[in-house]
Amino acid sequence: MHVEVGADVSKPQYLFSMIRYLICFSLSLVVSVSSVSGQQASLVESAEALLEQEDLGPYRGWLKYLIFDATVVAERKGVDAAQAEAKRERLESWIQTLKTNPNVIDDLRGVQEWAYESEVDGSGQPFMINIPQDYDPSIATPLSLYMHGLAGNHSEHYSGSDQLEGIIEVSVLGRSRGGGYVALSEADVMSVLNYVQTFWNVDPDQIHILGGSMGGSGTLRLGSRYPHLFASARPTCAFAGDKPYGNLLTLPIYAIHSDDDFVVPILQSRGPLERLREQGGEVIFDETTGYGHASWDYAEGGARAAKWFREQTRPDSRSVTHLDYTAFDGVATRSWWAEIAKWGKEPKPATFVLKAGDDNRLYATLNNVSRLKLRIGESPFDATRRLAVSVNGAVPIELEAPLPRTVYLTADEGSWKLDTTVPETEVRDHTPGGPNLLYNGEPLLIVYGTQGSEKENTAMLAAAKVAAKNSDARWSSPQYGAAWDEIAHSALLYGDLVIRKDVDLTDMDIRDHHLVLIGTARQNSVVARLADRLPVSISETKIEFSDGETYAADGLGLGLVHYNPESPQKLVYWVASNDPGLYRADSPVPSQMTSVFGGLGSMVAPGFGCLISKVEHATLVAGRSFDADWQWLPRNETEPVVAASIKSARDFKLEIEKALRVAMATDFSFAGETMVDGSSESPVLGGVTRLSDFANRFFYEPIGVMELDGVELLEMQSKLASKGQSFYPKPSTSDVDPKSRYRVAVPEASLWILVPAAEHAPKDYRLTDMQLSTVVERFFPTE
Repeated sequence: MHVEVGADVSKPQYLFSMIRYLICFSLSLVVSVSSVSGQQASLVESAEALLEQEDLGPYRGWLKYLIFDATVVAERKGVDAAQAEAKRERLESWIQTLKTNPNVIDDLRGVQEWAYESEVDGSGQPFMINIPQDYDPSIATPLSLYMHGLAGNHSEHYSGSDQLEGIIEVSVLGRSRGGGYVALSEADVMSVLNYVQTFWNVDPDQIHILGGSMGGSGTLRLGSRYPHLFASARPTCAFAGDKPYGNLLTLPIYAIHSDDDFVVPILQSRGPLERLREQGGEVIFDETTGYGHASWDYAEGGARAAKWFREQTRPDSRSVTHLDYTAFDGVATRSWWAEIAKWGKEPKPATFVLKAGDDNRLYATLNNVSRLKLRIGESPFDATRRLAVSVNGAVPIELEAPLPRTVYLTADEGSWKLDTTVPETEVRDHTPGGPNLLYNGEPLLIVYGTQGSEKENTAMLAAAKVAAKNSDARWSSPQYGAAWDEIAHSALLYGDLVIRKDVDLTDMDIRDHHLVLIGTARQNSVVARLADRLPVSISETKIEFSDGETYAADGLGLGLVHYNPESPQKLVYWVASNDPGLYRADSPVPSQMTSVFGGLGSMVAPGFGCLISKVEHATLVAGRSFDADWQWLPRNETEPVVAASIKSARDFKLEIEKALRVAMATDFSFAGETMVDGSSESPVLGGVTRLSDFANRFFYEPIGVMELDGVELLEMQSKLASKGQSFYPKPSTSDVDPKSRYRVAVPEASLWILVPAAEHAPKDYRLTDMQLSTVVERFFPTE
């Protein structure tokens, strides 16, 4: 509408004209939006038609990602009209490209966003790949795989060059900005690696991993879980303390960290890597100062690391004669030519230490392992000669030549035997790992109940929606760490997991998927279908285990990880309570059963097969465990319970610090608020929780010892006190000699709070082999 200055326009005429203008403008918007929607629908239809073509299999993930990007992402907060249009244009361009050139993947060079199709939920998951200009598909090419830090993604934290030569660069997402490379975040890295190796000629002896901060920890985490896959590791400002050192003995490491980093304290690299070096690991630790947490800006160190990694090559598996491997769960069990085929009876890590000696002899030390698989064809052993194996120092057992490609070392009523085959079992073996075992990259469904009250049904649906947005089994709040687009760092970026109503689940769904089941048998019909074949039940009045142990159900909830009785190679994770308050974001059952990035500190899952918790807050009531054959570990009626005097988080923290000081024979100790996960409530139910159940919460949490002079001790205490923290016992000027040396015991996880609060990282710090679980078992107060 145009009104000339000075024109005589009456108020009614003006309003009528304005209304007519707004109506016309609105109609034009509707037409415009309708046009865009129609065009978008047509594009999606064309892309989905391409998904049906068998010859376009390599592009299924890429097409699905482009569809999601042009529809869902285009509508997110912070995406303007021009960006949304660019996403639609990209989809349209690729539709035309694939129609005319179905072999375009062979011609890609330079920096390219790409995606694979995830088996978990059928989604397209993105990564960045930089194919060098001189790439020749007939020649095996080295690969560098990069993992971003917290709040990053695959594209923003990527250093690809258009003129790259001689190496393929890949940058992963890990499903979310803050997945910690645990559960689906880990599975994403391994899926990207598998996809790239399928469609590009990658040299398996030249796969190098690197990353910063969370990505630095991911570098060491995946390097320790799959040591036989990588040629080198370059962690920057990483936290390394919850990784078993022996797993890294065959992986060359170049680590960079700044000593004034109070986001990820340098002690979380310095202590573990020095311990690894002492054990014979190949470690270069390039310490610097002045960079804070941004030690990726340390140009001189970065240049040295870039030169160094090009000189590293994965050794021939047959030349690796010494293995020292600790497995935490059933997802990662292999180091080079040996693999845990069956766990022992304890809900603890399983370890094998192997030494290939002369004359085709194997010296094996096995802890919590009942069957070990030996890949003879990939080992130093000569298949044409007799094999002799000594287990835990016993008289050797022998197997005559010729040796098969695979041999099994199996526990047999107190002794060991060598088998060339093992019987297949209908039911998968049990391993530790908790609910994250379901998040291993295989198909997964989240199933909520619809058979309860309206309040219960609403709560279960809400829980399913929260669970569907998480890359692990924790059910983290969608508000935690939300970024500019209002998506939490822990939330999945490109597609939620699939949820189903209980009444909609098919027999094929049950057969082919791991299942997260939400609700009691009364609330969820799928649970009711399986209930009589699960080893624990919950009624209106009690929680009862199949071996007779019972608890009053009022105010309690449970979590169970068990094989699916109707598809025994698959798992179910069942969360249930009569109180719908359990079905909430940050629910206390998933939070205590799941290995996470953050929280209690470790990214290693507790050793629970089933957990009972208070609904109101994260207080462990009981934690039961299975042996490898899914039998409850027997209870000892005389087993001690945690002292009834433990009533608050403060009581708990104080007793942990007392136990640390005694166990480590130190002058002082420090646990900090990380030991109680920020809650004022006790994490155990004094007088009820068994000591062994409680100790299982600290599945793998090493203890460090720092040595301070008196001045250093008092200065750190002053800083701690200003932030509501303290060493135990509280040091004072009257009883601390400035010239004397004092030893302080600190769980590795507590460094997260100690160093930033004290604004100081002591030089004299050593990570020990003592575990917090052992300290708890021996020195925590009991009834």
